[in-house]
Amino acid sequence: MLSQRLKVAIPLILVVFLVFFLPGTWGRAAFSILAAAILFTANHEGCALAGFKPLHREEILLQLYAVALIANAWTSFLPDPVLLLAFLLLAFVLQFNQKVTAASLAAVAKTLLIGVTVCWSLSFLARIFYSEVLNGPLCLAYLVVITKVADIGAYFVGTLTAKLPGGNHKLAIHVSPKKSWEGLFGGIASSIIASVLFCIFATSLKLTFPVAILLGFLAATLGLVGDLCESLLKRAASAKDSGVIPGLGGALDVVDSLLPMGIIIYYAMNWLSRSACCILDILE
Repeated sequence: MLSQRLKVAIPLILVVFLVFFLPGTWGRAAFSILAAAILFTANHEGCALAGFKPLHREEILLQLYAVALIANAWTSFLPDPVLLLAFLLLAFVLQFNQKVTAASLAAVAKTLLIGVTVCWSLSFLARIFYSEVLNGPLCLAYLVVITKVADIGAYFVGTLTAKLPGGNHKLAIHVSPKKSWEGLFGGIASSIIASVLFCIFATSLKLTFPVAILLGFLAATLGLVGDLCESLLKRAASAKDSGVIPGLGGALDVVDSLLPMGIIIYYAMNWLSRSACCILDILE
C-alpha cells in the first residue's frame, strides 16, 4: 500500500513543485491549469459523494463557481463576498423550476456545502500563489510541506503505535478507525519541525519562531479536521475513496488536509507581512 502511494505521490509532488516555481506568466498559467484541474476534479468527486448526477445542474454551477474563484484570485475583478453571494443565490435559483420537496432543500444544502468546503476553501491556495506580497509560490510550498509532513508523521507514528500491546488510542473511530491520538501527536511534532526549518532557511517568508510553531501545530490539527470532514462525507456516501487515483484515492483525498490551512496561512502571512511593514516604517 505504502509503495503504491509513493510510486504515484513522488512524481506528482515533483510536478507540483516544478509548476510552483516556473517563472513569469508561463508559471502563473501552468499553475492556473493545475489548480483548475484539481478543483474541477475535487468538485466532481464532491458531487458524486453528495449523490448528484454527473454534469447535472448542481455540478455545472459548482464548476462555474470554481472558474470564477480562480479568475478572481488572479485578477481580483470582484470582491470575494460578491461571488459567494451570487453562488448562494444561484444554488436556490436552480430549484425554482423543480417540484418542491424535502430533497430540494437537501440539494441546496449539499451544493452550498461543496461550494464552501471545496471551491471556496481551495481557492485560497490560488490566492496565496498569485500574491506578490506573500512571495506566493514559496508561501504555497510552505503550506503544502508543513501540512503533508504532518500527514506523513501521523501515518508512521499511528502505524507504529497500533502494533503496540493493546494498540493505540483511537481519535474518531466511527469516522476514521485508523486515526489515533498518538498519530496526531506525531503529526504535530513533524509539522512543527518542518515549519521551524522554513523559519530558519526561508527568511523571505518573514516567519518568527513562535508563529512557525503555532502554524506547524495548526497544520497538523486543522489538517486532521479537514481529513476527518472528508472521511465523514465518504462514510455517508458508503465510499472508500473519493476518486480513482492509484494509491491516493482521489483529488479530495489528496487535498482534504489543505482545505482549512489554506485560509489560515493566507490571513496569517498577510498579517505577518503588514506587521513587518509597520515595524520598518517605525524604524525609518
